[in-house]
Amino acid sequence: MACDPAAHIPPAAATCYRGAENRAMASTLNEAAVEALGTRSPGAKTESDSQHARLAIMAFQPCFLIELGFIDHDGDRAKLRDADLRRRACEAIAKVLLTGTA
Repeated sequence: MACDPAAHIPPAAATCYRGAENRAMASTLNEAAVEALGTRSPGAKTESDSQHARLAIMAFQPCFLIELGFIDHDGDRAKLRDADLRRRACEAIAKVLLTGTA
């Protein structure tokens, strides 16, 4: 989960990636997480378009950072307290990583 200091954050999942060659996989991962959680998303975004650009967390390739929600959003927090939803999100992400498809 992420925390965003902006005034109002709509419920969302987001996936960050580095390198144009990783965009399709990032989008597929993002779609899988969104579907499993029943939420919305602004879509996959590049590392440089995220708040993580200077954290060096994406130094190896391919690398994806999947945020399943915002801890400061009541709806996201409630969804991620649900063990079944967390399991479904993890299974959806694992399926994409293992098969390349949602």
